[in-house]
Amino acid sequence: MNSSLFQALGIIDCAILRYMGRKHFEVIFTKDEWFFDLLPEATGNSKFELAENSAFLNDFLLDAEDFWQKHNTGQIHSGIWTENTANRQLHLEAIAAYAGGERFIVINNMQHEYKEQQKTLQVARELLISNDKIQAQHQYLNDRLSKVLSQNASLLELNLPIQQAIEHASIGVIITDQKFKPITFNPASWSIFELDPQSADTTPLAIVTDMFDDQFPEIERLKAHRSSWSGDLYWHYPPRYHKWLQCEIHPVMDEGLGLKHWVITLADVTRIKYLLQTNEDLALHDSLTGLPNRQYFWQTLEQSIRAEEHFFVMYVDIDKFKNINELHGHLTGDSMLISVSKRIKKRLQRSDFLARIGADEFAIVIKPSPDIELEPGSDILDRVTDIAAVLREDSRSPHFTERDERCNLPLRIGIASYPADASTTEAIMKAADLALHAAKLFSQDPIQFYSSDLKTASEARLRLESQLREAIAKEQLQVYLQPIYDLSSGRIVKAEALLRWFPTKDSSIGPDVFIPIAEQTGLIYPLGKWVITKVCELLTVFKQHNINIKLAMNVSPRQVSDRHLFEFIKSTAERLGVDAHKLELELTEGVLVDNYNKAQKLLNSLREMGVTIAIDDFGTGYSSLSYLKHLPIDHLKIDRSLISDIDTNEDDRAIVLAILAMATQLRLKVIAEGVETMEQQEFLKQHRCASAQGFYYAKPMPLESFIAFMK
Repeated sequence: MNSSLFQALGIIDCAILRYMGRKHFEVIFTKDEWFFDLLPEATGNSKFELAENSAFLNDFLLDAEDFWQKHNTGQIHSGIWTENTANRQLHLEAIAAYAGGERFIVINNMQHEYKEQQKTLQVARELLISNDKIQAQHQYLNDRLSKVLSQNASLLELNLPIQQAIEHASIGVIITDQKFKPITFNPASWSIFELDPQSADTTPLAIVTDMFDDQFPEIERLKAHRSSWSGDLYWHYPPRYHKWLQCEIHPVMDEGLGLKHWVITLADVTRIKYLLQTNEDLALHDSLTGLPNRQYFWQTLEQSIRAEEHFFVMYVDIDKFKNINELHGHLTGDSMLISVSKRIKKRLQRSDFLARIGADEFAIVIKPSPDIELEPGSDILDRVTDIAAVLREDSRSPHFTERDERCNLPLRIGIASYPADASTTEAIMKAADLALHAAKLFSQDPIQFYSSDLKTASEARLRLESQLREAIAKEQLQVYLQPIYDLSSGRIVKAEALLRWFPTKDSSIGPDVFIPIAEQTGLIYPLGKWVITKVCELLTVFKQHNINIKLAMNVSPRQVSDRHLFEFIKSTAERLGVDAHKLELELTEGVLVDNYNKAQKLLNSLREMGVTIAIDDFGTGYSSLSYLKHLPIDHLKIDRSLISDIDTNEDDRAIVLAILAMATQLRLKVIAEGVETMEQQEFLKQHRCASAQGFYYAKPMPLESFIAFMK
């Protein structure tokens, strides 16, 4: 290509390379000898293979190849890096571009611009490289430790490689038991705090615990719920030491999801913090959204409390944001975070303070606005309520990716008031966090204000969770059976397995109470496996008593997300010698809509195995019924709320008749739930409903009673 053209365009001090594939390039343009100092393999060759002389350029090429695979236009920049060659020191920037159907790398010599214009980029690049190394160390140790500790009975059984990794790691590693009592510390955990393990009057864990009490009081709730946590802690030991520590805490669960250990990793990031402090924008703002970060938010809270201002804290979480990253990738996830932050920001006033304080969490300080003249009798609470309502309404509108893919990002909002709900920074954040947690639990109401009732309910729920965990471990739950009748013959054709919990002889806790807790805490996985095993065992008992009917069991939404569910059902049935044709799985409509791809794969596999499928609670959920045509479904179970009034309510009667007509056209059989009167039964028989269950026939009963009932 004509070099004079590049000069005329002002493209002088650069090299342009055409990418030929697999590290092979063609030199399109270069002018100065610095290029051959950087890449001596290109000397005298118009085409060459990239060697390993420049580690940074090789690293950037990985990013470039990933960019070229996903895009057919545009470019990405490396940021400035420094390269020491045999003859000189270079300050360079690389650009990967896609143009005219071809891929190019442009390397710019930034020697003159380096000191004057690019300091911030250099600092940011150094920070990212340092931070990535630390994050990689955290991730490696946590992954290895979680895998090993969940399988071994004691720490003494750790294999040699993982022991050596812990002992020689440059980051601190602390392992505790389930009650947060220390078990082991690696050498780095002592050296981070300048402690001699032989003579110290404290331990690394004690110091970390004290820092949490002062800086992140919400950690207690996370520990109670066995959640992971990551963040920065500031350690000050006057007059000699002050350090910033990046800390991660992860629970280690056994196969039954019982808590075995806590793993705490610590890294000294004081240098990174120092570099951040050289640039205030980097230090106090989130690099992705440009919003203030957690540190800035915390400072603002403290300033507002010192000023004795009346304000509200609004804690905002994007519900199920992890699904976006899994389905669309992290680049799309990042763009969605930016989109959400913009929607929130446009609803706020100049006096409000918005920050991004977690991966998918935002926080807002809302004060009386000088820009708004409140009507007599109204106060800041009205504005807070209005903002929350508007944000909820906004979140119902979908976001769209660059590829025009629809993303639903519903928000959950927790709200606390200063000084009504709390009088310190730590306490107000605890209150807002508790309100947000309640908003996540109550799916029908995504906005929750803090109250003493919430605190009491949260404590009661934690106690119930602990009791449920123990009940699952000790197999204290029971499976009851309710018969399902064929309406034309009057015979029992199947039974539904229903879970019951009797903590004591004189008390019971309904599944509508403990199943949601199991769902939210992950206990649904061991509980679900126990139910599947128990149902298969019951079928073997049926066979012994010549009871030749199907047995149906419910599958929760989170179980459907478990990629090992099908293998577990199949292996359990085979192990116990159960005919799969005697099994029926019941799923709700929401499972099919929210997890369509996973549900489709699961149901197809089950159908091939011989298991039949029923849709539970049908008629109360979704208007789109296209899944009925594309999924292997055998039965629709009309929800009991529609059956209870069919002999008196014309609307319910019309809905039931519509379901029966649609099922006939789709060749699906219908089961009516909650039949309690002869009139309801006769109506269903008259309109050719296939089966029914309810108190009119029999209440759920234990196995012994069911066998006697059948006989």
